[in-house]
Amino acid sequence: MHRPLNLQVESIPFAYDLDQRGEEALEIPPFNRWGYLPRGVYDACFEQVIQRFATDPTRKTLCQRLEKFLLMVIDGNSYSHAYIGGDFTTTKTSPKETAVILQTRDRYGPEAFRAIEPLLNLGLEAIFKKYSVRLNFWCPGFPVGINDFRDYFESMRPNEVFPVGMSAGVKKGVVAIKL
Repeated sequence: MHRPLNLQVESIPFAYDLDQRGEEALEIPPFNRWGYLPRGVYDACFEQVIQRFATDPTRKTLCQRLEKFLLMVIDGNSYSHAYIGGDFTTTKTSPKETAVILQTRDRYGPEAFRAIEPLLNLGLEAIFKKYSVRLNFWCPGFPVGINDFRDYFESMRPNEVFPVGMSAGVKKGVVAIKL
């Protein structure tokens, strides 16, 4: 049975500790001149993701796979947010995958690990093959010194910035879906 994804979001701060940034989340803006979302975290329901990014047959297929993946994930009620990024949230033609970070509802510890375990048991490569999702996880309260994948998600790689004349250290936008 197909159940439509009607995931609504609220304002979500984006940094190492969700309680410290205090910024309002934003609606998805136009792409910048390089084809990326400007730096920031942009709230969206799944229908907005489809409207914005499913612009050709390849992207429509990625949206369908992402929807199936998110429906599987929300059944367990273990995750609060899915952060969507990578080539899928750019103007690049024919992206091959959707980068996703799932944020656990529970803080770092045994409950958060129990939430992550079923997906790890499925296998990250199997998830990629079935859903075209490159998956990472984030738990609120990760110990200091562990990289915050959400911050990493905003970072532009040298192979992205230098060919188009952007400076190193430039950040890009990410889309957040409240699950």
